[in-house]
Amino acid sequence: MYVDFPANSSFGGYHVIGHLMSAESWINEPSWYDSGVETFLLLTPKTDVSVMEAGMQLLVDKNLETPYFQLKLQPLDKIHLFSKDFLSEQFTVNLGDVGQVKTFSLLAFIILLAACINYMNLSTARAQKRSKEIGVSKTIGAKRREIVWRLYSETGMFTFVSFGVAIVLTLMALPVFNMILRHNIHPEIFLNAKFLSGLLLVYLATTFIAASYPALYMSGFAPITVIRRAAFTKGSAHSFVRKGLSVVQFSAAMILIAWVIVIQMQMNFVKNRDMGYNVEHIVGIPVPNQSVLDAFRNDYAAQESVSATSFASFPINLGSNRALFKTFDMMNNWEQDNSASIYVSKASPEFVELLQLNLLAGTTLPESRQGDTITNIVVNRKVADFLETTPEELIGKRIPVNFNQPMYVCGVVEDFHFRSLHEPVTPYGFHNWSNQGYSYLLLRVKDVNLSQQLLTYEEIFKRHFPNNLFEAQFPDIIVARAYEDDRRAGVVVLCFSILAILVACLGVFGLSAFMAEQRAKEIGIRKVFGASVMSIVRMFTDNYLRLLALSLVIAIPVAWWIGGRYLEDFAYRISLSWWIFAAAALITVALTLITVCWQAVKAATANPVDAIMSE
Repeated sequence: MYVDFPANSSFGGYHVIGHLMSAESWINEPSWYDSGVETFLLLTPKTDVSVMEAGMQLLVDKNLETPYFQLKLQPLDKIHLFSKDFLSEQFTVNLGDVGQVKTFSLLAFIILLAACINYMNLSTARAQKRSKEIGVSKTIGAKRREIVWRLYSETGMFTFVSFGVAIVLTLMALPVFNMILRHNIHPEIFLNAKFLSGLLLVYLATTFIAASYPALYMSGFAPITVIRRAAFTKGSAHSFVRKGLSVVQFSAAMILIAWVIVIQMQMNFVKNRDMGYNVEHIVGIPVPNQSVLDAFRNDYAAQESVSATSFASFPINLGSNRALFKTFDMMNNWEQDNSASIYVSKASPEFVELLQLNLLAGTTLPESRQGDTITNIVVNRKVADFLETTPEELIGKRIPVNFNQPMYVCGVVEDFHFRSLHEPVTPYGFHNWSNQGYSYLLLRVKDVNLSQQLLTYEEIFKRHFPNNLFEAQFPDIIVARAYEDDRRAGVVVLCFSILAILVACLGVFGLSAFMAEQRAKEIGIRKVFGASVMSIVRMFTDNYLRLLALSLVIAIPVAWWIGGRYLEDFAYRISLSWWIFAAAALITVALTLITVCWQAVKAATANPVDAIMSE
């Protein structure tokens, strides 16, 4: 017995850990073909991993006639984030995805950059109000580096206070974050030395980025320039820099909005796609042993809530991975191009009807009997395609698969997605080999009060297996779970997008308010000479419309590329359409113009006399 590992450990979900040699007594018929065991090796410090892998593969080649898999070693500290592509959650718990970490880090950087751009824009826009202060400081002998240091210090103070507020808000939002991402991050992480070091680096980087351009810009004022105010003319280079920074903000907002739309459309596509079978209202009941199969099934079949039953050796989304070859001659000369993985599972004859699979040719599985010399298999269309034949021609033929028994095709069903839409449909087959047992009894139940039904199902289970734990399986939940990471990523991207748009709108609001304050007298004089409210509003919005148009040109190609990269992870996906990016642009333009018009209308409806008479 050992103390439980922390929840965020790679071993946190294990209930039993044992030595492989001491486990021989309860491993059923150990075989070199059993590659479904996660094994940990302790290597000596000077071991060459590549040499070790080569030696392991030599053992596989020596003991298997047709070695259809390879053994790879991975450092323990890499398992969590770097195992998604080649380790199934069937064997490893607490798998992470470094791709998601990079994505969320990029989103956080975009929002932080947008906030820094707001600070730079507002600082340089208000530079005129500080020009006299800086000019006087230079006149009495202040050096440029001293002014730069002062401006950096001011920004550092703002950033420090902001970080304090951010930490408090993060602690408050942490339970919601954990709920969305199904993580278990504790507040104690803020006491971790690496986390604090990273936080310090982010603080210094934020301060440097936010203050760099304003500090260099304002510290460069010459006293004579301040007096003549030449640095603030409309066509100055600094005005172009501010506009360029605004274009970056608008582009980022459009890209994120387009990304959210793509994710939501793909999730709707996944939800509504025909999977090729029906797992709604299916309940899987574990079968601890094979001694009372008929009585066990009869008791469930007698329930009014049960409309059909079938046995299976694996849940619907799993199976024993074998190698399917083009021809029998190729079985002794294994090559990647001549073989494909085929997942096989034992099932009873009712399985095809229970799952409502589409039978293309042949019949369902015949009942298996102890001592049968022929093993029948129902395969999907992918098997026929791989063997370059038709479903009708495949009936009655033996297929070249490295299985314990010769397998003859009795039926072919239409392809179905036994894995998620991230992966293409691969060969699959249901067989009736008599020497293999069943692990599940699948029930198709009626749509009435499932919670009450489960209590009855547990009573029946305990009647036959009083010493075993009742753990019902729900295939529809198993299928939906394959997309949980995508749904959570969609929620996170949506939240980040809202934040990015909010930050961008705050920047536009601040710049618009300052512009209205700077041009108050000009607006007042225009109104005295008969300018309409609409013409004044147009004066404010024209510049932003040009910036938004430029942002659109930049954002669409980038958004198209990001959307395409996201969809590459799905074998079955939507097509990118022009209206996705048009909608993202329309949303960004609408929010920006609403923000600008708010300040423009406020300035246009103010009393012109007050503006003209003000100092």
